[in-house]
Amino acid sequence: MSDPLSFEKVSVEDAKKVLEGAPAGIELPKSEEQDWRWARAFSPPPVLTPAAVAWLASLPDDVRPTELPRLYSRIANRFAELWRVRDACDRYFDDLTRDRRGKRGGFPMAVAQEIAVLKKHYAGPVASQVQWENQMYRR
Repeated sequence: MSDPLSFEKVSVEDAKKVLEGAPAGIELPKSEEQDWRWARAFSPPPVLTPAAVAWLASLPDDVRPTELPRLYSRIANRFAELWRVRDACDRYFDDLTRDRRGKRGGFPMAVAQEIAVLKKHYAGPVASQVQWENQMYRR
């Protein structure tokens, strides 16, 4: 016959922490204010892709963002990918300007203004050009 299992007495709170996967010694915030930064691995900020550099160069001077690609290169890279796809770019503008998660801090004012200028520009002459090109390719 084998030896009986030994158990360590722990509080309910300590058992919940182990089950929820919190690293030892880290106090978890309440569930409504959960902070997942401790669980994310660091990744360096992405650099501007050649396509993003070309997209930025193609924009008129009064529309071309400067802070957006400097602070949020991944967003500039994404705009470069989506700029010629009307529905996808409209959705991306919507995703950037609406808080669906709640409690988001938003962009710095300079970046928010640049996104607004890009959106206005996109809704004007770019939209009609993209729509015309998309119709041309569907034939």
